[in-house]
Amino acid sequence: MVQSTDGGSDHPQLLARDRHVYLSWRAQAEGYRLIDVTDAVPPNGALAAAP
Repeated sequence: MVQSTDGGSDHPQLLARDRHVYLSWRAQAEGYRLIDVTDAVPPNGALAAAP
């Protein structure tokens, strides 16, 4: 899990730019968040769904 919130939030979006991957989302309690999740992506780029 990258982030969570106790309040309402919109749908997170993954964004890519300059070999970085970011998670963009807005949460009611925390406001707008842009989190660099590049290191969370496996080197082969394959992402597995959470169980």
